[in-house]
Amino acid sequence: MVKEPRWIWFEIENEACRNRRATANAGHGWMGDKQSIMEIVGVVVQLMECMSPSISQRWKDHRDVYRSMDTLKQRLEDLNCRRNDIKSTLDKESEEGEIELRSEVETWLRRVEMINEEVNDIEVRVRKAKFFSRAGLAKNVTQKMVEVDELREKGTFPEGLALSITKRGDLLPTTTTLGGETTFQRKVEEIWASLFDDKVAKIGVCGIGGIGKTTALEQINNRLLKEQKDKFDSVIWVTVSKDSSVWNLQDTIARKLGLDISNDNDQKTRAAKLYARLGTRKRYVLILDDLWERYSLEDVGILEPTSQNGCKLIVTTRALDVCRGMDCKAIQMELLLEEEALSLFQSIVGCNVMSDPNLEVSLKEVVRECARLPLAVVTIAARLKGNARLDEWEIALEDLRECTKGSKYDGIFERLKYSYDRLNDKRLQDCLLYCALYSEDYPIDRNYVTEQLVVERETRQSQIRRGRVILDRLVNVCLLHDTIDSKGNKCVKMHDMVKHMALQITCESPRFLVKAGVGLKSIPEEEFWKVDLVRASLNDNHIRDIPSSIEAPNCANLSTFLMSRNPFLGSIPDHFFLNMKKLSVLDLSNNKSLQNLPDSVSDLVTLTALFLRYCQRCRYVPSLAKLTNFRKLDLKASAINQVPQGMEMLLELRYMDFGDTNIKIIPEGILFKLTNLQYLSLNGGWKIGPEVRGWELENMRKLETFEGVLYDINSFNTCVRSLEHSGAASYKLQLGTGLRSPKKLMTYLGGLQQMENANYYSLKTLRSYLFRSACSQMEHVFSDSPCIFPLLQSLKELVLIELPNLRGLIRWERGASMSPFPSGTFSSLIHLKICECDKIKKVFMVDSLPNLEELYLERCKQLKEIISTSSDDDDGDEGECDHRGVNILTLPKLRELRLSKLPQLESIPIVADSLQGILIEVCPKLKRLSILDREPCPPSLQRVSIRKVKWECLKWDHLNAKDFVQALRTPAR
Repeated sequence: MVKEPRWIWFEIENEACRNRRATANAGHGWMGDKQSIMEIVGVVVQLMECMSPSISQRWKDHRDVYRSMDTLKQRLEDLNCRRNDIKSTLDKESEEGEIELRSEVETWLRRVEMINEEVNDIEVRVRKAKFFSRAGLAKNVTQKMVEVDELREKGTFPEGLALSITKRGDLLPTTTTLGGETTFQRKVEEIWASLFDDKVAKIGVCGIGGIGKTTALEQINNRLLKEQKDKFDSVIWVTVSKDSSVWNLQDTIARKLGLDISNDNDQKTRAAKLYARLGTRKRYVLILDDLWERYSLEDVGILEPTSQNGCKLIVTTRALDVCRGMDCKAIQMELLLEEEALSLFQSIVGCNVMSDPNLEVSLKEVVRECARLPLAVVTIAARLKGNARLDEWEIALEDLRECTKGSKYDGIFERLKYSYDRLNDKRLQDCLLYCALYSEDYPIDRNYVTEQLVVERETRQSQIRRGRVILDRLVNVCLLHDTIDSKGNKCVKMHDMVKHMALQITCESPRFLVKAGVGLKSIPEEEFWKVDLVRASLNDNHIRDIPSSIEAPNCANLSTFLMSRNPFLGSIPDHFFLNMKKLSVLDLSNNKSLQNLPDSVSDLVTLTALFLRYCQRCRYVPSLAKLTNFRKLDLKASAINQVPQGMEMLLELRYMDFGDTNIKIIPEGILFKLTNLQYLSLNGGWKIGPEVRGWELENMRKLETFEGVLYDINSFNTCVRSLEHSGAASYKLQLGTGLRSPKKLMTYLGGLQQMENANYYSLKTLRSYLFRSACSQMEHVFSDSPCIFPLLQSLKELVLIELPNLRGLIRWERGASMSPFPSGTFSSLIHLKICECDKIKKVFMVDSLPNLEELYLERCKQLKEIISTSSDDDDGDEGECDHRGVNILTLPKLRELRLSKLPQLESIPIVADSLQGILIEVCPKLKRLSILDREPCPPSLQRVSIRKVKWECLKWDHLNAKDFVQALRTPAR
């Protein structure tokens, strides 16, 4: 093998050195030098002979290195093409989720990147190298070509590129919905915005079955997968099974994550594995659809979402308590608006059907029966899609109204019925079915339902509390919803589709007859009155006199009969109730034409409740002596003018309401015998109610609520003692003192609550001033005794009329310069009226009246200040002031303000953002309306009544406020 040149030159040099040393040592002189030179020449010749082949090869390598480099780059380009194809495949798969690569694929990709760098380095060196160096690089180029070829051959992976793919999520098919600014879409946007709120980690979407919770989340799911790859790494959708438990929920989530925990029998171990797997998902959105119970995330194995880990949890549920129990931000879905329901229905049915004029009426009726529930609209519209036959539409309408079993809409009712079945409590189910007796959209009084269904407790308040819990649970699962009636009473309502579902249940057992609000003009035919009928409702119809020729309905098991709000019903034949031997509840209230109750009612020995309230022509109730099980008698605002016979026999009577009747006298001794009464109302309002003597109330140890007029001061004292002993929850008292003019009922103190917290001394102090308020010499309503303030904290209504010497509400000890009100004094006050109290100068108040809604001040000649933080005899100006130094009071709930005939009033230093109506008349010194002269003006303002003369004299700081108020102004009366 030919040696490299560098080694040859090294040997020549060593040989020459040896020769010189040998010559020197021998001392040969010139001949020695000549011999040395010849030896060197021989070595050079020998060297040249050895180098000839090597130099030739070097020259060849130098000449071909560029061509080899080009070949290497071409082969590298082929390799990179294969790499790019693999990366494209991986990118496409990564859109579906997180990829776990095979080790060989990872190694191959890494080696390709390295060889790209190595080839780039060789190319630079070739370009910069000189002759011998460049020629020496040819071997490296050749070697790299071999490596590139080998990598290209290895770049095929028959078993696939990835061990597994963890998907980002699944795109879900969604139900047809309306776009744009609709009720549904606004809720979707509210959920979307909450997802990107760093302060919200958990979101609960709740509402009745079929209202669109799942559809809304399907849209959210798809938007996240398409639009938010940078914000969230994955979206995990889990449909919770109906019989879910912690164990079942763990199984469902594990399957979704591709995790097998089926062989783990310990719940904590399963939770730990779930926790670890979810931890690998980084920023995820976990959606738990159709959750029925609250769960501890820790018990299940779900990572607690925080702003730090970037995770979010969304649950859909029909139970608001689930949202609260899991600390979620609750977003309640809402029904469609009527026009939205119509548009959605039309979009599904199709334009060709909508163009048929014969269907116009049926269309609106069918959509109305859908009751704005998205599921009902979509389901029914899908059935009628492309169908323009009028008879098909009429059949669909009949099916909806009748709710017959086996109808094509069972899917809707099954979904709602599942909510009913999940109640797992017969009390709740009975309550829901009872509410189905009422007309659609009718506000059902909470206490009324409670008293019919809840088993009697030791106290009425306990019964009401238990009933409230039952109704709240039904509201919580969206089978009922809260509302307020026209008189401000708390009520519940039932959605129409829920009512249809409930009636579908009662088609079999328990049997109901419900013809409420359907326009009946006569009693239903005999076929409807079945022997097994349990409850019947004919409320809200136009039934006229029931003819005497009609046979008595054969309803031996009927327990509840409701026939209220039939304005044309004048009479009921005596035999009508003859076969109703088990009748327990009879409600004939609000029948304005009903004149008399049939005598056969006297024989309904099982009757426990009779309602005749607001029967304005009913003057007669037959004897009740046989009704020994009687519990509730409600004659409020009826025309009854005498106490029904046999009242003294109703020893089990719990509830008695004779308010606003024409009864003038209650025979002595009757009330004394009714020792089980818990609620007694004899309050006549502006009518002259019967005056009660105190001794008749002494025996009522269970009385919780009393409203009535006391005969004299002794009766008043006795009444207060009885209320204190019975622990009355509320009372309204009027002191008659023998005066018969409504105007002479000087003082009316209403709504004192929580009497059980008051001691006797407090009641005695309050009582003495109530009595004095009927005297013309009274100067203050209350003393400043500390014992009075607990009562004032619960006072809701205070009306003071015709007190000519009244100077203030509280009599303070002489020298008191500030009002030492304890915190919370008057905090429950809702209504305050002061009228014809000529000497009062200030309405002395505390610095906070958080619940005051109505303030009426009329005909008080010396009233100068509405609000003051100083005592009546002090002109101090302490407290928060405006820029003129006038004291200001914020009344956050004030809705109505009436100021009439107050000649000394100079200002209204009040801030009231909830103000709806204001009346000002005959207040000549009032130059500014600070309550309105501000920006922004109270946004709730609807009515402003001010005379033109006064309006033109007012001064304004904010012209925009003036323009706003002027647009609402109407002349004062």
